[in-house]
Amino acid sequence: MLNHRLVELLTKLKLHGVVTSLKSNIDEIYANRINFEEALIDAFNSEILIRNQKTIDRLIRCATLKYPHARIEDVRFDTNRTGFTSQTLNRFSECTWIRNHKNLNILGPTGIGKTWLGCAFATKACLEGYKTKFFKYADFIDLLEQAIDNSNEKLLIKKLIKFDLIVLDDFGLNHTPAKIESFLLDFIDSFSIHGSLLITSQFSYELWHEKFNDPTIADAILDRIIHNSYTFEISGDSMRKISSSNNEITTL
Repeated sequence: MLNHRLVELLTKLKLHGVVTSLKSNIDEIYANRINFEEALIDAFNSEILIRNQKTIDRLIRCATLKYPHARIEDVRFDTNRTGFTSQTLNRFSECTWIRNHKNLNILGPTGIGKTWLGCAFATKACLEGYKTKFFKYADFIDLLEQAIDNSNEKLLIKKLIKFDLIVLDDFGLNHTPAKIESFLLDFIDSFSIHGSLLITSQFSYELWHEKFNDPTIADAILDRIIHNSYTFEISGDSMRKISSSNNEITTL
């Protein structure tokens, strides 16, 4: 049995993985079947694994993803859709584009699975340790408007640029209000240096320009987003119809 006083000390230090590992190995240690140094290595490896998993869980929780259980490995290829392959998804799931501060835009008709796929990439980013945040574009607009109304624009940008990846879901469903366009440009200018955007939209790039009021600001915003982006243009069967007929909800 592991010494009670040692357990108390390790617990106070919040080394719960060490405690669990030593408890499971203590009899083997006393019987000289396991070297004590090897047991300590196993114990601290267990602690590292537990802490890493807690970090990942926290990143996924704080990302507020619409589909937090979406995973790239669960993407379905048995449907009539085009725009990506397993090789492409695996390459982008390595998150090199995030490390390089590139953007990723997922385009396609409603129901094709854009939001789910965006969440799958965002989850992979969390697994790789990237600080991520998910917004419906309408909610993001509201956030910017509130910052303007409260004269907190600089504070909001300071908070947002702490993220490595920001997901803006369903861009274009709501017209971008004129009063936030300059602020949105300021945000994109600042964020592009520090992080990556993942944007989903049912509208093609040709239609994005008309979602803004000021054509000059629209040019500046879209130039910064699109020209620094990779694009997935998905077409094919609606996943909502397929999921409904198969009683499936959580896979793409």
